[in-house]
Amino acid sequence: MARVVLVKLTMTEIHNNEDETMSKALFAVRIGAEDWQEELITENSEQIDSASAWARANGFDRLRVITVDGEIPNFAGTVTI
Repeated sequence: MARVVLVKLTMTEIHNNEDETMSKALFAVRIGAEDWQEELITENSEQIDSASAWARANGFDRLRVITVDGEIPNFAGTVTI
């Protein structure tokens, strides 16, 4: 039976004025784990570099940084049935 891991992202930075402020989040997968077992390491944009170093030193080998721009993703547009 497959496990599903859901992660709720929160905005760590708020859009101010008309400047496009984007926040980032770092995800990583432990060595030997499946790709779908990705874990959220940090949502703090300022800590991405140090959190990446921490993740590599603590058994994670696949790291991914995403940018959250505040727009709601169109999941329906990415799935073909």
